[in-house]
Amino acid sequence: MAPSCFLLSDTNDSKSSLYVGEISTLECLNHFDSDARVVLVEFGANGGKTGWVSRDEMPAGASVSEWRRLISVEDIELIDFKVDIGATSLSTHDDGEAHLLFEHEHLALAFVELLMGHSEALKLVPLLVSNKGCYISCKAGVDTRIFPTFEAYLAGVWRQA
Repeated sequence: MAPSCFLLSDTNDSKSSLYVGEISTLECLNHFDSDARVVLVEFGANGGKTGWVSRDEMPAGASVSEWRRLISVEDIELIDFKVDIGATSLSTHDDGEAHLLFEHEHLALAFVELLMGHSEALKLVPLLVSNKGCYISCKAGVDTRIFPTFEAYLAGVWRQA
């Protein structure tokens, strides 16, 4: 799964929010330091012995590498996953979209470069900065498109980048 949709916005408390569509929780975690401690905020998944795995059944204080192993080996289907890794918050839904909250915008943009590579980031980052609050679709082989709202993104109502 390759990320194909991004949204950069500012929060009320001067942080930078980054939405990434079509990305797995594991792929997000792969871009964090393996030894970093993870503070589990929310967790819910289908699977396990009872059919539902909750936050209470997950390890406290595990590292990023331990979480990578856990979600790639265990027989679970992630529904809600919210953690704090240092000063960054990561929240994924249905293991296919992510919301990240960074202390500073440059950290969000650096994360985009980690995900997309340097050459793609050179094209994408200026679009994100100049179109804050808009969804930017950048699927391979398709023109980059800008959507003013999520509803417009779903409906395919866009303007050329």
